Amino acid sequence: MWPPYSHPASDGREAGANRRLHLDPTGRCDRGRTYTVTADGGGSGNPVTFATTTGGLCTVAGSTVAFTHAGTCTITAEQTGNTDYAAAPTATQSVPVGKGSQTVTFTSPPPANAVVGGSYQPTATGGGSGHSVTFSIETASSTAGACSIDTTTATVSFTGTGTCILNANQNGDTNHTPATQVQQSITVSPARVTVPGAPTDLVATAGDGSVTVAFTLPTSIGGAPITGYTVTATGGGSTKTATGTTSSITVTGLTNGTTYTLTVTAANSAGHGPASAIATATPVAAVSVHIYGVSGTATPPSGSASPIGPGSLTATVGSAGFADGTLTLPDIDIPNYPLFGVLPTSVHARVVPAGPVTGTITNGTLTVTSSVNLVIGQVSVFGLPLLTPGSVCQTVTPSTVTLTGSADVLQSGGTLSGGSYTAAKFSGCGFLGFFLEPLLNANVSAIPNAITATLAKPLVTAAP
Repeated sequence: MWPPYSHPASDGREAGANRRLHLDPTGRCDRGRTYTVTADGGGSGNPVTFATTTGGLCTVAGSTVAFTHAGTCTITAEQTGNTDYAAAPTATQSVPVGKGSQTVTFTSPPPANAVVGGSYQPTATGGGSGHSVTFSIETASSTAGACSIDTTTATVSFTGTGTCILNANQNGDTNHTPATQVQQSITVSPARVTVPGAPTDLVATAGDGSVTVAFTLPTSIGGAPITGYTVTATGGGSTKTATGTTSSITVTGLTNGTTYTLTVTAANSAGHGPASAIATATPVAAVSVHIYGVSGTATPPSGSASPIGPGSLTATVGSAGFADGTLTLPDIDIPNYPLFGVLPTSVHARVVPAGPVTGTITNGTLTVTSSVNLVIGQVSVFGLPLLTPGSVCQTVTPSTVTLTGSADVLQSGGTLSGGSYTAAKFSGCGFLGFFLEPLLNANVSAIPNAITATLAKPLVTAAP
């Protein structure tokens, strides 16, 4: 019901009096709505005009009333008189104006393929209040544990399978009622699980009959927790495996002296992932003294090879190699040495270690390093010796010789190759050194500077 209008008392029967005005509003009176006002006038025939005394709450244009704010809108109706009729009394009507409504609309569709571990960023538009649309989880209707929401970023996280009901709301203000809540229903399915990626950065450390492999975990776990790792060691015609849940796993039951290739795989509920890159290692007895027979050749850049040995190498060998090798070599006789051009010259020399020999095992490769001096024992022309007794004719600084081979050489013997050095100048060559040393230094490229060595299968004794 519209509230009644009011006007000054009049019975309308006075001579020449105009009739009373009657307001007849239609439609709703909520903020933001309009209606067309009507009124009955008197006999003057003049038009009825409308206005408002509450301009902050409503406006009047002709017979159209627009409600702009919540409150009470007062509308007036007037009719002027003429020569026969007086002006009609002003009629008023007070209209309560209610708050305007708001509507929230999702602008982001619910994800069609939501899975555990995924997320969703909802968006929505709201009404005229200007307040932000807020989102929340309808816990009463959602499956327990299916989803959660970050109230700061409004990001929905899918944490379990089931149904996730998302609420969207907007608060009202002095002119708007709160928006009616709207919801989205999202079905959360199990995560799509794939096998994990390959472990990386393998480091294989040999032990006594074992190898320990350390590695970096895969960057991709495939959407499910990793349940374990498998290390596979292949060598000597057999394969051994070991499993674990940490990033360091030891394979046991391996044969000392055999080089193994090692890979690691990770597994989850979908199965085993691809194998890692290969690492190699050769298990050895924990520590033991090895005595090797040594033979080899020494070859100048432009000359024939001269034999070295037989000599010996004694070392305390562990899983990483050795650091205390003692090398003993016999002297080397070099016939037809081109020291004096066409004159028949021979040189009696020896390789003298300047410190312990070391051997390091890295990924199945043995690297042996020795620091040596070259000592000239005698130089003979036509069989006549040129060095006086007591002379120490040798290089002024040691040369470093590096040989490489398979780590299996430490256990089974074998060839080490790749040894080379650059000889330093000679000094201390006795009474005739004033002319012999320049000749040696001028022909230093003819001094043996390439070496290969063969280690015989060692005699192994207990560690000291």
